[in-house]
Amino acid sequence: MGMFDELRCDYPLPDGFDPAGDWFQTKDTPDQYLSRYILRSDGVLIEEATGETLPFHGALTFYTGNIVGAGPKGFMTSDGTAPWEAVYCALYDHGHLLKLEGQRQALTHRPWITREAFYARETVTGD
Repeated sequence: MGMFDELRCDYPLPDGFDPAGDWFQTKDTPDQYLSRYILRSDGVLIEEATGETLPFHGALTFYTGNIVGAGPKGFMTSDGTAPWEAVYCALYDHGHLLKLEGQRQALTHRPWITREAFYARETVTGD
């Protein structure tokens, strides 16, 4: 485990997932000191603090999900729904977005428990 940066994606995601302004994590940006970046709707990557364009080159992987904890009864999720994760990869050529791939997927094969059930010591699993 280590530090990471955050990325807000305003660019349309290939699977139609709408993150509604939520922040993704990434370890592919230059510093990993909780800096924030924005992938604008036109594909340009900018630093949030300065608004400067980042001439990124290579693969930029970013990810999010609703898992907030794990224990013997399964995963605990932030919203009480079955666990899911979303992983995307943007390919850049010297600041120009070439393509964006990835998807959000349900992790229905894993047991999960809501926070309420955890505190009530009940077991709730997703189907």
